[in-house]
Amino acid sequence: LGGMGGVPVSFIENGSFETGNTSSWDVVPSSALQNRHVYVQTPTGTVPAPDGVYELAFWHDTDSYQVTISQVVEDLEDGTYTLAGFFSRGANMTATLFARNCSDKDPEPRDIPMTDPNSFTLFRLTDIEVSGGRCEVGVMVDAGPGDWMNVDMLTLTKE
Repeated sequence: LGGMGGVPVSFIENGSFETGNTSSWDVVPSSALQNRHVYVQTPTGTVPAPDGVYELAFWHDTDSYQVTISQVVEDLEDGTYTLAGFFSRGANMTATLFARNCSDKDPEPRDIPMTDPNSFTLFRLTDIEVSGGRCEVGVMVDAGPGDWMNVDMLTLTKE
């Protein structure tokens, strides 16, 4: 544990999207940014972002879309990690939290279920074994027109 007051240090860069954009994240397909299937915004409703001013939003009024945002985290000590984030989402979409290429024992992706649309819910993917110092983490979304999800405060911490 590091940081102030024993708070675990996150190894993810721009996990709360406070740069106002998706810097440090890979977005696939890259056209998802231009097509506004995924973007960084200030909250549009009454629910504030859990950390800071911005949140990552997945939504489009008329398009179906599939988007993956991910980050390859390097220089990690070998050991066990947890990927976590705060999510607020509607129905009818598939959303998963994943960690891959971390070791020969990558965990199964975790489904992110529908949440109360008026709050954010913390979800975790635990027991991520890292060997070799690197791990790719992220969120995959498969959605239809009008399906939405907001994400904030993605962290990768050593257990």
